[in-house]
Amino acid sequence: MFSLIYSSEAIEPFNFKRLSDLCNKSAGCNQQLDITGYLYYRDGKFIQYLEGEELKVSGLMSRILKDSRHNVTQVIQEEGRTQRRFPNWSMHYLHKGLVHFEDVIGCHLELLKYSKTSSNTDQIWRVLDRLAESRNHNTLN
Repeated sequence: MFSLIYSSEAIEPFNFKRLSDLCNKSAGCNQQLDITGYLYYRDGKFIQYLEGEELKVSGLMSRILKDSRHNVTQVIQEEGRTQRRFPNWSMHYLHKGLVHFEDVIGCHLELLKYSKTSSNTDQIWRVLDRLAESRNHNTLN
């Protein structure tokens, strides 16, 4: 199992409809590729987590890097997981209406901070594990 997380900055702001369209299209593509993960957006910044077979995730990331709607600022890869963190999320969009917002926003603010200033990737994976644990306890839908 291969996973990565990246942060990026939108070229133009995304409204709810634009984000919804992006997630719906991505979910279909990700299901075909057997890739799972989520997308988070706040104040012009994205965080996306992807997991699946390494060649498929890397290929998708190559397309994401070429997407003119945003500029990728950081990519962090993780190898060697034995199972998925988010097995049922082909492209789950995390936002206030869908999740226990306080838990998720705390995790993502940490991710933004560490993805910009730290090479300590272990901290990022611990935050993701906390998010996955929240999902397992029905804190996230």
